[in-house]
Amino acid sequence: MSFVTVPELKAQLNIDHDLDDALLSHQIDAAVAHVASFIGAPLTDPLPAAIRQAVLMLAAYWYETREAAQAGGCALCRAVRGA
Repeated sequence: MSFVTVPELKAQLNIDHDLDDALLSHQIDAAVAHVASFIGAPLTDPLPAAIRQAVLMLAAYWYETREAAQAGGCALCRAVRGA
């Protein structure tokens, strides 16, 4: 089940090429799994707007920082947890 599509994530990122479609699909899958784990329940279709936005933002963040080495982990994840 696809809660967020590659074209939707490409629109979020302003990407107009197909070179990274496989990577974007992976980022979506990972973000869906992470959000489901975070809320402690499987995601349902249709997603509530806030959960859908969280998946889009997390997948976009991971795509944009895929080569960055950061100490202390994901800033977005810490913000979501309130740490």
